[in-house]
Amino acid sequence: MLAFFLALLFDDDPTQTPKVWTSRAAFHQAINQVKDDWTKDQVLKVLGMPDDVWPPNDSSNYVMAGDEAWCYGTNGHHTMPTLGYVVFREGKVLSVIGGWGDPPPTSLVAEKELVSLLRLMYRKPTRMAFPPYSGDPRRLI
Repeated sequence: MLAFFLALLFDDDPTQTPKVWTSRAAFHQAINQVKDDWTKDQVLKVLGMPDDVWPPNDSSNYVMAGDEAWCYGTNGHHTMPTLGYVVFREGKVLSVIGGWGDPPPTSLVAEKELVSLLRLMYRKPTRMAFPPYSGDPRRLI
């Protein structure tokens, strides 16, 4: 289903094949180039096709009403975008999530382990999904 949606979104253009990010550092450099008010075409040229798209009609727990997020580093719909994501409003970049600081060196933590830990943390309740959640991590214990 997602492949069908992406094919419609990108007109099934063979030049828009997904980039395979083999380095967190390379993605970090690329996402830091993305600026507010960029168009989707500009983002595509730098980051390539997203691994998942969170459209406004099925993603109210993830993005504000009317916004759309392009997610990188996911392993399924609405799963943790371990590399980062770009939020669009009316076809223009509203915000870029990811690329802050420096990625940890692979000598400190292997990419596979880092991705696994990020996905574990992502499963915590969010304020949007659970209104009574106060942000207190003790509730997870």
